[in-house]
Amino acid sequence: MKRRLFLTGPDRCGKSEMIQLALGEKLRHAGGFVTLREQDAEGNILGFDLLAADGSGQKARFLEMTEGKPMTHLEVFSHEGVRLLNQAENRPFAVLDELGGAELLDDGFVRALVQLVRGPVPCIGVVKPLDSVGKTVGVMGLNLRYELARRVLYDYMMKDPNTLVIQTTGLEDDNAMAQIRQWVDEYVTV
Repeated sequence: MKRRLFLTGPDRCGKSEMIQLALGEKLRHAGGFVTLREQDAEGNILGFDLLAADGSGQKARFLEMTEGKPMTHLEVFSHEGVRLLNQAENRPFAVLDELGGAELLDDGFVRALVQLVRGPVPCIGVVKPLDSVGKTVGVMGLNLRYELARRVLYDYMMKDPNTLVIQTTGLEDDNAMAQIRQWVDEYVTV
């Protein structure tokens, strides 16, 4: 099994939940971060928060929907995101849930991410599917610089001999779940 494993697939199919299920209580030993979606009672997305993968600390809102328009706070990645990635270097493994969004426009975050994934810490996470780039650019008003950064990330993951990217359909994908559990058994020894 490769040291880094990333899931990709349709929005809201359960990729993050699959990782959380496989890790169970071991998640409290993880470095890295998770992305939390906040919704109102009708299911409308209010925003997205960054939180330490182990659940410690405070949530930091990096994307909020105000009057139907997204407002991105890249400074969350410059500060909290970089801090979480740097701390992950001292943990037994890292969760990176999820990559491929506006965080790729923050140079400090990208440098910290590259340092982490090139190091010895095993990583598991979620990466936005490549075909969602156009949708993300349109909805969030991101530019071509983002599109290029996303393509570079995806190309790196696909070519890196220590990274496995699994296309999944979600919680009912027994093959993907088996590979996640195998990764946990091999790399999460806490």
